[in-house]
Amino acid sequence: MHKFILFLVALVSITEGLLNASTSRPSTQNVRFAQEITPSNLVIPPHVLTHPRAAYTDEARQRGIQGNVIVQAQFDIDGNFVVLKVMKGLGYGLDESALAALQQWRFSPALRDGLPVSAVAEIEVPFRLVDPERLRELQRAADQLGTWVKKRDELKRLHQRTDELENVFQPAAPAVK
Repeated sequence: MHKFILFLVALVSITEGLLNASTSRPSTQNVRFAQEITPSNLVIPPHVLTHPRAAYTDEARQRGIQGNVIVQAQFDIDGNFVVLKVMKGLGYGLDESALAALQQWRFSPALRDGLPVSAVAEIEVPFRLVDPERLRELQRAADQLGTWVKKRDELKRLHQRTDELENVFQPAAPAVK
């Protein structure tokens, strides 16, 4: 019985290891590969160098639409890419806005063994609305900071003027003979 339990524990451990090895984990990057990566074909995905923000459409803003437009793209060895298709759209003009913004995005190439390679990857273009209350909060903080900076500069000028006046009204040092 004891050997049977050990056998079951070993079987569960092996099965769990195989499942973990074959399951793709979500990427924290803006770019991820469309196909699953295995250790034998490990490729570092293209890296985003510049990514100007995509413009929100009025309709999407009014409707409170948020999320990511995900496009599949073919990258060459120089980091240039061609969009193949929109994998997940948001509608309300945001898909078109994402495609327009991508024209300005720049990438480093995908790498295999340190060498540039062509690859197919997915690009996420984020659309997030700013909470109006949070925006007001940030504006108040910026205004307060501006006030503090002005007061600091005024104090610096007063200290400089005080130093100048002290130099003018200091008694002359006695002559040493």
